[in-house]
Order: sequence, then C-alpha cells, then structure tokens
Amino acid sequence: MHDIQKLVSKLFDLQIDRYPEGFFDLLSYISDSPHQVLLRFHGERPPVVIWSSEETKSIEGDLSWYTRGLYLIDPFYLTSLESVEDWCSTIHEASLPNLQSNEYYAQLSRSFGVFDEFGYQIPVDSTNWLHLSVCTHSRFSKKVVDKLKAQLPIVSSCLKKYWDEVLVPHQSPYQSDNRKILTVGLERFGSSILTERECEAVKLFIKGYSTKEAAEALNISSQTLVVHRRNIYDKLSINSQGQLFALFFNALLCFQDEKFEDPLQIYWGQGRSSKPRHSLLN
Repeated sequence: MHDIQKLVSKLFDLQIDRYPEGFFDLLSYISDSPHQVLLRFHGERPPVVIWSSEETKSIEGDLSWYTRGLYLIDPFYLTSLESVEDWCSTIHEASLPNLQSNEYYAQLSRSFGVFDEFGYQIPVDSTNWLHLSVCTHSRFSKKVVDKLKAQLPIVSSCLKKYWDEVLVPHQSPYQSDNRKILTVGLERFGSSILTERECEAVKLFIKGYSTKEAAEALNISSQTLVVHRRNIYDKLSINSQGQLFALFFNALLCFQDEKFEDPLQIYWGQGRSSKPRHSLLN
C-alpha cells in the first residue's frame, strides 16, 4: 500500500499534460498489466483515442475497429449512456451473465487477446465522458479489482482536471458525423436482399442479441427466429453471428453516400464477389 501511495503522490506532482503517464505507472503497478487506453466519448458519437500505452499502440490497427463501431455493443459504453455519475468495474460486472457468448467479448478476445478489462467511466460535462481502460490477458483477481476500485476518486479528480486544462482548450470538432453513418447503415443493411422481418432480426444480431433475446424483442418464438437466422445466413453467405458482424462493418466502411439504400450494394459492387469477406482484420 505504501508503494501505491507513492505513485499517487507522483501522479499529482506531474505536469497536467503528463497525467496519462502517471495513470500508467499507478494502474500497471496495481494490475500488472501494461495495456491501457484513454478514450473520449461525446454523446452517441464514435469515441476518440486520447492516449494509449506503448504496449497498446501495437494493436491500434485493431483498436480502430472499436472506434468504427465495435463500441456500440461494448457493455461499458452502453452502461455509460444511462449513467451520470463516476463509476468503475470489470467488464464481467458491467455485462449480462452470458458475457462469454457475447459478440463484443468474442471480438475483444479474438482481436486483442484480452480476457478481462477494468474500466473507469468519468463524466466530465453534460455530453462528454472519459473512459480509462486497463486490459489483461488473464482474469483480474478480487484483490486487484478492489485496489483498482479504490483509485476511483483519484482517477476521477485527475481526469476531470486533465479534461478542463488540457483537452478542452485543444478540442477539435468531429470531422464527420460517423454516428449518422452507423445509424443509417444499420437501418438499411441487407434491405436489398432480406425480408423486412429478417432485417429486423439482423439489427438485433449486430447489436449482440442472442437468439433468445432477439426472439423476445421481436415477440416471436425462438424456433421461428432460428428459421429467420438460417435464411439470413444463407442469403448473405455467412455461417455465424461473428461473420455477420464483420460483414456489416466491412460494408459500413464503404457506406458514405446516402443515395445507396443498402451498404451491401456498395460493398459487393466494388470489385467484391458475392462471397463477402468475413474477417474483422481484413
């Protein structure tokens, strides 16, 4: 505990623009994990990476998939949309009990090799919040989680100061309304080839719903939804919810012009065959 107090003192002694380095020293000492990233969220807009540790920069190519759309089914993000207070937790605590089968968690593990994540969610004004994430390749112990949670007041105080004195004066406006592209793209995805009911089901699958959850949301039986899912997969030449997720974001990267009704029309029309690419890393 004495070493933690020394690191906290060191953090407060740093110049404000070097606070992320202080967070890294403190949190990596507690968690024994060098993978950290600081994100800014603005309402429902895509997040912006403010800072990441050197060890995390090696996967920033994959991290771009998070900022392009994976965040939409991130349990931390979804919970923060409904929260106005500082809070922190592990991803397991922030998620539904069936996290292991959740598509977000599957992509997190597959793309980044992450098994557990601890996040601090700090609202800094009425529309912005900062998310400081610590990731690890193994499960955090209860002792480590308790120590990380004990730092919430310190993290909150420093991040709010960092926001007011460093980030706000140097803010730049968003270059494009990517949220609009995501919303319109999701609304129209598959509309040129799927039935209306199948499109409704696809939206839920992309948002990470399980078969049971999607059936309840659509007020139909699980057996009926299984039939819809089989037809969807057949029409889109895919075999899993993960491939559906990848196909959606690959198509979304091509979707910049609203005159197209369906992002797939662009994606399949730009030299791609009718068999879509499925890997998120393509």
